[in-house]
Amino acid sequence: MTKILCILAILFLSLPSSNASLRSLIQKTYDNNLALMDARDEVTISQADTRILNASLDLNLQFESSYTDSNFERDPFSLVSANQAWVNELTLAKPFSWGGELSLVSTHQHLKPKSSISQSYLFQQRLTYTQDFGRNIFGRTFNLEEKTLRANEQVLSLTLNSSEISQLITLSKLYVEGSSLQLLLELERAALLRVDKRLKYVRKQVRDGLREKVDELRARESLLARETAIRDIENRMWSLKEELGVVIADQALDVKFNPKGLKQDWTKSWKGWHLKENVDRQLLIKRLDALSLQAKARSQKDVPDIKLFASYGNNDWELNRADAISGGILGTKNDEIALGVQINFALGNEEQKAELAKVNARKKTLERYSSQWNKILLGTAATLGERHKNLALNLKTAQERESLARQALDAYSKLYAKGRVDLDQVITAEEQLISDQKLVVSSRQSLVNLTIEAQALAGRLPNFLLKEVDL
Repeated sequence: MTKILCILAILFLSLPSSNASLRSLIQKTYDNNLALMDARDEVTISQADTRILNASLDLNLQFESSYTDSNFERDPFSLVSANQAWVNELTLAKPFSWGGELSLVSTHQHLKPKSSISQSYLFQQRLTYTQDFGRNIFGRTFNLEEKTLRANEQVLSLTLNSSEISQLITLSKLYVEGSSLQLLLELERAALLRVDKRLKYVRKQVRDGLREKVDELRARESLLARETAIRDIENRMWSLKEELGVVIADQALDVKFNPKGLKQDWTKSWKGWHLKENVDRQLLIKRLDALSLQAKARSQKDVPDIKLFASYGNNDWELNRADAISGGILGTKNDEIALGVQINFALGNEEQKAELAKVNARKKTLERYSSQWNKILLGTAATLGERHKNLALNLKTAQERESLARQALDAYSKLYAKGRVDLDQVITAEEQLISDQKLVVSSRQSLVNLTIEAQALAGRLPNFLLKEVDL
């Protein structure tokens, strides 16, 4: 009796006191998992790249100042043979997404001739508009670059989603296994109580001369088998917690698994389940889009760089600084209009051709994968439903077998008490019950794991685990 009380006490103390829900472990995974943190950093970097490109259209202010002490020989029409000069230049420029740029340049110069000529001041303003009519006509290159960066941002975002789903599959399956082990532990401890009770009964029968000593030996061996089974489960649970700690990047030895979620009805058909939201499929499609944009951007670089510009300016040289400034601002009499064209054409351009060939090769590879992946998804969709039905039938069969095995064990125990069957038959019935109970747990675990795989395949696993079920 004392040993039974001790076993009951151990059983009570080992019951989960603060079960960690899968949702709390998922949150830890999101917060701590290094692979997910790296993937999030890549998304942040890609977003920064897009902001950097858009920042190239910001208003730009540039100031340049220089001092010159020159004894250079001048041209015959110059009135000054040598001089000292301070030159300050302020430029305000605004690029536009359509390939144009408007700039205003203000220049102030203080000239000190090294002769009898008096010092003088120059103030000049020039307004220039430049429009690209070649490579970046109407902002074609800029728009392609922006679309490529945004497509890459979406690729990395989907890569993050794929990584999250991959980590959640590992995490949830480990947790489901832990819940199964917890359920098996409870069943084995219940079996241990039955075996211990049987051993005490057999010992008493042997002492009274009603049973042979061999029955006591078999009963003791059955007890040791159950104790060994419990230790095996506990060892696997410790190992599983170590694996769990790697996923959540935190200490997991204190995690208590709650088997209640395993006992839910997992035989119901899946609602709202389809494959069009499969993350890996979306990722392949988006990678193809990104590579197509890269190919267009590479091809665009083969187009000549042609820019037309028009400028209007005013200037004024005076002996007085104030007069020079007032006479040199835009709109005064000393004006100048200039028109021009700039053409830049790369001869050969083998580097761009090689880069384009690389992009096209990657694109063809992804196109092959995309085509095969669609076939794989369709094949998987065709089999998932049938697998789910078979596992549901297996669970129903296992539950029926467990019920029959329990009835058989009760019947054999009563017949043994009457001396109509031997102990080996009772032990065999006990082991069969344990085997059928394990089969029920295994069937439940398989159903949950298949559901997890199906929800992951449909791209719904995070929402499913966080909002629809409570493991």
